[in-house]
Amino acid sequence: MLGAGLVRASWEVFDGSGSDDSCASIHGAQWSYNAGILLAAATMFNYVCPPFRRKNPPLSEALIHKSRQTAVLNGETQWIIS
Repeated sequence: MLGAGLVRASWEVFDGSGSDDSCASIHGAQWSYNAGILLAAATMFNYVCPPFRRKNPPLSEALIHKSRQTAVLNGETQWIIS
């Protein structure tokens, strides 16, 4: 999603892209649902694979995952407040 442009560097999550141009244009609409799906997936990952049982992925990947989860939550909070 980052590479496709559906998630900005500021962690704003956008709704979709245009099918007219092979999904090259990103729709600027934001809905809390989209970020909620990412946060729900992160929560399920933590539930199914809690940190104390993780052998794969390594801890460094888990930390990246946690930082991205926090960034999405912060980005969505800023969008809702503004």
